[in-house]
Amino acid sequence: MSSTQAESRPASRPRVAALLVVHNGEEWLSSVLATIAAQRYRQLDLVVVDNASRDGSAELLARRIPADRLITLPRNVGFGRAVAAALQHRAVAGADLLLLLHDDLVLAPDAIGRLVRAMVTDPTLGIVGPKLREWSADYVLQEVGMTADRFGRAESQLEPGELDQGQHDRQRDVLYVSTAGMMLRRELLRGLGGFDARFPAFRDDLDLCWRAWLAGSRVEVVPDAVGYHIAASSRLPRPPLAHRAGEARYLAERHTTAALLKNYSGSRLAWVLPVVLLLAVAKVVGFLATRRFADAAAVVRAYAWNLGQLPRTLRRRRLVQRRRRVSDGELARLFAPGLPRLRSYADAMAGWLAGGDTRALIDDAELDALDPEFDPLADRAARRFLRDHPAACAGAVLGVLYVAGLVPLLGPGPIVGGEIGAWPETAREFLRRYASPWNGEPLGSGSFASPAQALLGLASFAGLGSAWLAQRLLVFGMLPLAWMLALRAGRLVTSRRAPRALGATLYALSPVLLGALAQGRYGILVVGALLPGLVLVTFRAGDRRTAPGSAWRAAALLALGLAAGVAMAPALGVLLAGGWLVALAVTAVRPGEGHRQAALRLLVAGAGAAGILLPWLADVVRDGGLAAPVTGNAELPLWRAVAVVPDVLPGLSDLAGVLAAVASAAVVVVALLVGMRSPPGGGAGLVGGRAGVRVGSCAHGA
Repeated sequence: MSSTQAESRPASRPRVAALLVVHNGEEWLSSVLATIAAQRYRQLDLVVVDNASRDGSAELLARRIPADRLITLPRNVGFGRAVAAALQHRAVAGADLLLLLHDDLVLAPDAIGRLVRAMVTDPTLGIVGPKLREWSADYVLQEVGMTADRFGRAESQLEPGELDQGQHDRQRDVLYVSTAGMMLRRELLRGLGGFDARFPAFRDDLDLCWRAWLAGSRVEVVPDAVGYHIAASSRLPRPPLAHRAGEARYLAERHTTAALLKNYSGSRLAWVLPVVLLLAVAKVVGFLATRRFADAAAVVRAYAWNLGQLPRTLRRRRLVQRRRRVSDGELARLFAPGLPRLRSYADAMAGWLAGGDTRALIDDAELDALDPEFDPLADRAARRFLRDHPAACAGAVLGVLYVAGLVPLLGPGPIVGGEIGAWPETAREFLRRYASPWNGEPLGSGSFASPAQALLGLASFAGLGSAWLAQRLLVFGMLPLAWMLALRAGRLVTSRRAPRALGATLYALSPVLLGALAQGRYGILVVGALLPGLVLVTFRAGDRRTAPGSAWRAAALLALGLAAGVAMAPALGVLLAGGWLVALAVTAVRPGEGHRQAALRLLVAGAGAAGILLPWLADVVRDGGLAAPVTGNAELPLWRAVAVVPDVLPGLSDLAGVLAAVASAAVVVVALLVGMRSPPGGGAGLVGGRAGVRVGSCAHGA
């Protein structure tokens, strides 16, 4: 439509673009499309966005919707981003008003006309919404506008199962209306910057309407416009909520907190935010006390997400506050009173202490209405958490067992044995000895000090000045570090969580690492812990698809890791250097400018490590070489070195050793067959790296 045509259209008949977002709604989609076609308002254009449906919705839409009015997205991007995609359609460009529709909402035939009339009658209105009833019960109210208390808890101000008897049929201001049937001015949505793209579901309506109020536009519910709504995102287990326990709560909690951070003024936020954090702690305690572990984890994840997203949230906050036209005090009437809400929290806690439950304390009004019969896994939250978080569960169990095994070694005094000598009283002593021209007191030496002293000195600052704590962190922290880095590097082999958790566990419990810890072979222990990380950063630095900034950071980490590994275990330096040379050669011979850049990064990483080590290495070679054994163990048989089963634990001899070798090889083969994904070099590199540390321990005199 041209601008001349838009200007000539009567103001009483504005053009409406209805944006229907569909995701796995085949069951009710035919009814939704039929009610849109039956609308009596004729100045209506329909644009449908298929948000990566997988249930037959795409085929139904292809039959019912013209191709030029259908947008198909390759993946589910959430409601807000789907709306943003529809805004690019030419049919939307000439619209005055936008009508946002869920795929589980049917509107009465005159609903759109009544919403339009409200907008035309009052130019100060920016957003309006219909009265929503339950889909399956004609006179049960679902929503007549929404509010929230000052701490973000959603409030519908309806009683459970309340019948529609006209008691809410007065058009009135509300804090926000649902995106199911929301009508708003196109220019307003554009001026507000659209939905927050980080909000795939839940509280995106609260955030948008709140920003509209702050910008000077009003939000109202129009009760004579009626819609019937399933609210399937809350009540049915469909993505993104079906695959993870507590996902609905996680999204609601994280988006509510982000909305508070963006939209409150600084003075209001200064006293609201501490209360919100205290309430979050109370929720977690309540969930744990009632064995709702998935919900407790969801709250913790939500606040962790907000912490990580804080820079982006603050940037959005600056834009919101720059557009502000209305003060928090002027909007106070739209919020639920805070005192009754605090009283209900106190009553709920008192009831729980007396033997009741905590639903009034820990459930949002929106989540209170969830019908458990729709979710066949509702009573198996712990099982779903175990299924969806195998790494977290395995790590927690291993951590508890590991700490329990270390209890006898957590007493006072230093840990001494094997390569672990007396520990300096302070971290500065490490650095002083490294900087001293006469290290190795009391005899003294004119050789360059090992970079390991500097590394241990810098790392021991994590002990907060306590030699006892620093030593135990740096000795006993190697196995957990090996597990975490192996879990991370496992992404090169498989994207599946369970195989990665299993592989990391087997790596951390391998004879090399356990034997090195048991015998005090600190150099092997450090190299074994760092090796998965070295494989990962080598892959990233040598991959032409890695962004340049990330690739060079990976190269810098590779240089530091190689230097640390050689400094801590000089006998393994040849193997580490060999692995680096293999990676460099494989990358350099591949054609293409990107591979030449990747090879350059690997070359710089190796040169950087050599530059750090060169003065010390020159003295080590002059004084006797790298391969001098530190213990008097017998020579390792060749077959053990080839089979990567070193004799560092008692019992791994003869038949037991052969069985251990076969089991190790079987795990590697199964991991490759089950988990190998697109980058074929990643899996081989990880397995090769694992073999490298085992053979390396053999060369060290294991």
